[in-house]
Amino acid sequence: PERGTLHSRHVGEILEDLHHGKKSGRLRFSRKESKVFKDVWFEAGEIVSSGTNEPREYLGQYLIASGKITEKDFIRAYATQTETKVLFGKVLAMFGIVTESEVATALKGKTEESVWDVFLWPDGVWELEETAALMGQRLPMKLDVPAPVRITRIAARSSSGRREASSASLPATSAAWVLRSIAGC
Repeated sequence: PERGTLHSRHVGEILEDLHHGKKSGRLRFSRKESKVFKDVWFEAGEIVSSGTNEPREYLGQYLIASGKITEKDFIRAYATQTETKVLFGKVLAMFGIVTESEVATALKGKTEESVWDVFLWPDGVWELEETAALMGQRLPMKLDVPAPVRITRIAARSSSGRREASSASLPATSAAWVLRSIAGC
């Protein structure tokens, strides 16, 4: 696997290289002190899925926070998912709580936030596992990779160095909104 630190290579550069190189596999960002990891799955250079061990970024929490489902909906769908092994978003759609389109929009939104969060990390490591395959079924999702790269370049031009460019001047709360605005979503 290819690997490095976020001090030696900026998140935007990594994403841009994977996009232009039409790479496939799992890109994992991690931080040792917090034990947090974020996986970003690529197929032919496009982001198609994401995952994390950060509970606040799970799909269910994202849907609750956005008002699409209630805690009761979450508990019911989670119990069914655990029992049937059907994806959480598909369970919610089967129950008629949300549509598959709403699940796809939520998956895209939570992936955007997860990727933007890594842009704000002061340190960490990354590893690309090109042989990794995305296992299991998933709802289709595609994230516009050039959008965060464009933001990175804009931020880098307005700051005085590599370290400042990684956090840019984008607060965490507005980062996903900025990405959606530029991507035209």
